Amino acid sequence: MTPEERAEHTEHMREWSAKANRENWAEGEAGRLCEELYRAYLKYQQYLERNHFAKYQSQDVEAVSQQLYLQLQENLAKARVAERCLHIKSNGSQCGSPRMKKSRLCFAHTRMKETRPHALGLPSLEDPNGVQLAIMKLVQLLIDDKVDAKKAGMLAYLIQTAANNVGKVDFSPEEEPAK
Repeated sequence: MTPEERAEHTEHMREWSAKANRENWAEGEAGRLCEELYRAYLKYQQYLERNHFAKYQSQDVEAVSQQLYLQLQENLAKARVAERCLHIKSNGSQCGSPRMKKSRLCFAHTRMKETRPHALGLPSLEDPNGVQLAIMKLVQLLIDDKVDAKKAGMLAYLIQTAANNVGKVDFSPEEEPAK
């Protein structure tokens, strides 16, 4: 591959990754909540149009609503340009979640990295692709006599448990209850 082809390929991959990140945001919780907020705002506007007295009373609230709207727009703009987690999933796609401050990873992948064993080189078990790669790696280790049958059996059971948990776990930080 020539340097020009490599540069073109790299640029293509960057564009693809940025598009995937935007789609992940829109399909994720942040995008869903933004859509819910937009729908609620439209319903509120329709309510005010039907109830003229409420519209008159709401003029004081309108300034506050406008401030809230502008603040939300500003926050969304910041979220769109926030640096993203650099973790590459087993399917080759980038995570897409915002990075933690002073870190290359998001909250979930930081936690996963801290608990991941390195001795056997098993991949992250965060998605079905990772589980399948772990099974393939375990088969390789068994065939190459790099792991004994007892340990392989325990690992297979744990991989099976991880496969059952995929899609059911949520590594997002727990919110503190309001005081």
